[in-house]
Amino acid sequence: YILGIILILPILKWLALMPLDARFGSFASYAKAFGQAFGIIGTLLFSFSLILSFRNRITETIFGGLDTLYRIHHKVGMYGLFLLLLHPILLSIPKIMFSVEDAMTFFVPFQTSTAVDFGIFSILAFMLLIGVTLFGVIFSYEGLKRFHQFLGVAFLLGAIHGFMIPSD
Repeated sequence: YILGIILILPILKWLALMPLDARFGSFASYAKAFGQAFGIIGTLLFSFSLILSFRNRITETIFGGLDTLYRIHHKVGMYGLFLLLLHPILLSIPKIMFSVEDAMTFFVPFQTSTAVDFGIFSILAFMLLIGVTLFGVIFSYEGLKRFHQFLGVAFLLGAIHGFMIPSD
């Protein structure tokens, strides 16, 4: 229930920032709106996953043990990452409707703003680190654990992106 409240309140605030007919008036605005919402929800889910990874007695007790806590940490983190990966894809849809080239440059750093660059580097870091973690059978457990710890850096880049972006 707590996670539901944590997810709903920011979305309600985000919805209140703009009239609904302006936010959902066309296909392009739907794509932009869902891209923004997925960015918010994905960030919140990944934040929650990071909190669960701290391994303290309170969260262990709340979630019924370390095994359950880690399973929830994994699921919440993967859902968050999935939504964060959809975030730029959905935001690029209005651009692709006018120009494929403009849509492609949306994913290339140093084309628009520093705020967007932080988002691009965050997504690239997430993809690299999760890819190594998922397909890193050549690494030892300790090596994979180290890679996994760098997800905090990817998250920090995304958080900077979120604070710097001039959008709602």
